[in-house]
Amino acid sequence: MHLNYIVLAHKNPAQITRMIRRLDCPEARFYINIDAPVELAPFQAALADNPRCVFFTGAQRLNTMWGHVNAVKAALVGIAQILADQRTGYTILVSGQDYPLKSNAYIKQFYQDNYGKNFIECFALPVTPHTEPSIHGGLARESWIHPEYGSNGGMNRLEHYTFFLSTKREDNVSIPPILSGDFWNPKKMRYALGLLRRQPSNFPRLLAKRRMPAGLRPHAGSQWWALPHETTVFLNRYVQEKPEFLEFNDFTLLSDEIFFQTVVANNFTNIAPPVTYVNFNRPTGPWPATFVAADVAELAASPCLYARKFDADQDSLIFDELDQLAK
Repeated sequence: MHLNYIVLAHKNPAQITRMIRRLDCPEARFYINIDAPVELAPFQAALADNPRCVFFTGAQRLNTMWGHVNAVKAALVGIAQILADQRTGYTILVSGQDYPLKSNAYIKQFYQDNYGKNFIECFALPVTPHTEPSIHGGLARESWIHPEYGSNGGMNRLEHYTFFLSTKREDNVSIPPILSGDFWNPKKMRYALGLLRRQPSNFPRLLAKRRMPAGLRPHAGSQWWALPHETTVFLNRYVQEKPEFLEFNDFTLLSDEIFFQTVVANNFTNIAPPVTYVNFNRPTGPWPATFVAADVAELAASPCLYARKFDADQDSLIFDELDQLAK
């Protein structure tokens, strides 16, 4: 069975190389997007001896800055290339700061035993007090009602316009349409005046209400997923035949937590918990937690195949510990 990893990364060539070497096997191939502003050559040099690594270049290579739809588009570029290469099996979306918790033999057997399942978190929006907490260490309810990331049970992400003012992290504003009651408060009006100064061509968008494409029930969940061949074929065809939902997400905050989840939940029933462990439950940030060697017991207790996030600049010993754990 083919294992197709789409890797979204922006830093630390040595760490990405170590992750890929751990995941590498004859059935694997790695489709790698290094964020467009970052120098590509060091990553290519680090993996030059691996013919199973494919780097996005030219127009395919995107800047997957935080919260932007480019994270969705980069994954779709990877899916299209995987299908063009006539690859089947599973496609797995990972970041450059992921690392496997299980051995390659275990991972391959897991996908063979569970073939056909869509490993993706999908919960309906709006989030309510009855929405189950995330099963993979996240905070589904709390994060989706957070005022900065989508209050109103997450529906503000869909009903407000988000404009990215630069490539700096979180340099964006979310503004409700002018004709909605939410617009008429001092903070949102200041955002609108700032948009008029910095991106005047986008200001007229505020005159129209945002509307989800007809027939779609909004869902959300973790960005990271593993999908079988049949689902990726469907997704590739979907964005060609029904581009309006992808276009809608051009102005959606953190659309990487909405686009795939909505399309999969509206068209498939065989949905299973995600296979990447992330911990948003630490009392202090930044979130998600960056795992270090002291967290090995927590990671060993997870049934997931992978975890994130890790940072070799903060702690490189954790990788040795996880390699021993997976033997």
